[in-house]
Parts: sequence; C-alpha cells; structure tokens
Amino acid sequence: MMKNRRLVQTAGGFALLQLMIAMAILSGICVLTFAAVQQISKGKKQQEASADRYQTGRNALSRMVSDISMAYLSAGQLPGKESAPRTFFDGIRKGPTDEIRFTYFGHLRFYEDSPESDTAAVSYFVKPDADDSRKLNLIRRESRRIQYIDPAALDSIPGQNEVLCEDVTKLELWYYDPVSKKWVDTWRTTQVDGFPTRLPSRVVVKLGIASAQGELFFFSETQPVMFQPVDNSPK
Repeated sequence: MMKNRRLVQTAGGFALLQLMIAMAILSGICVLTFAAVQQISKGKKQQEASADRYQTGRNALSRMVSDISMAYLSAGQLPGKESAPRTFFDGIRKGPTDEIRFTYFGHLRFYEDSPESDTAAVSYFVKPDADDSRKLNLIRRESRRIQYIDPAALDSIPGQNEVLCEDVTKLELWYYDPVSKKWVDTWRTTQVDGFPTRLPSRVVVKLGIASAQGELFFFSETQPVMFQPVDNSPK
C-alpha cells in the first residue's frame, strides 16, 4: 500500500531538486549563448570599423593621386612677375608627414558666372585635429583660382580646408626625375636650384593611418599628364 502511494506522488511532477538542476543548466546555457552573441557582435563591429578605415584611406589616396595627375606648369609669365610664379609644384619632405602644393586642371565650378576656371591651386598637408591635438588629419585645401604668390608664402594659399582622413600616421611622397633617372623626396619648381621648368614624370604616395587592428599603409603611383610646361605665349 505504501509503495503504491509513493508511486502516485512521484508520478505527478518533478522534484524540487530536479527543477533546481534544470534551472541551473538552463542558466548556464543562456550565459554561454549571451557571451557567444556578444563576442560575435564585438567582432562584427571591429570588422566594420576596420573596413570603414580601409575605405577612408583608399578614398583619400585616390583623391590625392587623381589631383596630382592633373598638375601643370605654365611657361608664360607676366613681365615683372617672374619672381612670383603663377603656377608651381612644390613637394617638401617634412619628417613623417610630407607636404605638397601645386596648380592643377581639376577645379570644378559650382556657381554660375563665378570668376573661376578649371585651374586652381591645391595643397595637401597634415595638421593636428581641432578636438584632439594628439591625432593628425590629412587636409586638402583648394583655392578658387590661381594667382601670383610669393614662393615663401605658399603655405598661406587662400582656400577652404577639407579633412580627407583622420588619425594619419605617415604621408610620404617620392618624385621621379626622368633626366637623372632617380627618385627624389623633394621637388620644388619655385626654387632656381630645384626643378623650375618641369614636373616629375611619376609620383609615388605612401599614406599610413591608425586603426583598431594596427597601422594601415596605402601605396599608389601616378603620372602627371602634362609634366612639360604649357606655353601659351604668342610666338
């Protein structure tokens, strides 16, 4: 009789100990699942951030080499303005972050009847971030027109600054001289002892940027289409 009563009691549900064991197992599974989902989400965010940084670096480098390919010099000078050239190409080695300034044929006009043309002066340089001075940003500055500028004041060319890439670690440029058949790290048409009458036939750009996975480097090479001066003076 007692055996039958016990069978009836246990057949009606789970014991408290069984429920506690089941809850413990279920809690462990939930914790492991949450940790796995969190790890996957973290990895996805890191991959997306890395992809965004990579795309930003590629876009900045592509913009830079595209502008350099449209650089030009003009052989014509107004009388009395020989010491202040209207067109120029100045690439300067400055430690880990170089600077380059040049005139080019790639300017776009956005306003009708504006006193602009397809020529302008462009500068690429690196400067500290406005909010965090420990970070360096790649800046592109473009004037709306070219003008006669003192070669010593090229860094003060008027124009609007555009941040192409943040957290830059390196910007290096090399220029190929087809006459000496050598690569040089400085090319200045504004100096008599530089290259006053011609552009480099090839330019290599190396850009380094910081990312969560470490430093990323980008390389590209371009050829200025008109590396010989344009001469529109009357014959």
